[in-house]
Amino acid sequence: MDAVTLEARIRTTFKLAIAAAIALAILAFVWPLFFGRPDFEGISQWVREQNLAPGVHEHIALPFPHAHRADNGTIDVVVSPDGRITFLLKTHIGWKQNYEGYVYSTEPFGAGEFVRDYYGRTNINNREFGDPVVRRRVDERTYEVYFDLG
Repeated sequence: MDAVTLEARIRTTFKLAIAAAIALAILAFVWPLFFGRPDFEGISQWVREQNLAPGVHEHIALPFPHAHRADNGTIDVVVSPDGRITFLLKTHIGWKQNYEGYVYSTEPFGAGEFVRDYYGRTNINNREFGDPVVRRRVDERTYEVYFDLG
């Protein structure tokens, strides 16, 4: 192998390594934006900055980079008088307004905030969200939920 061919191969390998490093850096930034779990802390901080009055607020439009996490780009928010923020982020909305998504609260859920329905399923006792059924507990403040009218 002559020196020119070897030098060309080294340059090509170096260029490919640089391109791979750039691609991985871009992927590391973009992947969580589009394929990771929603940034619940970021969304709750944004909601807090909106200075919403205590009560129920439906269809609050989310800003980038959070909007693409919700099926319709909105969340339903309940602000309690003590400042606790609870929101429902629907990741999929189906026929008859059935949905899948997450319920997140800035404070941990207490045992009294859960009820059993007729079928023995655990529901989050929240009339504003339609008493969603708990699919799984993500952490003490976040639950993956669904709601099915049948």
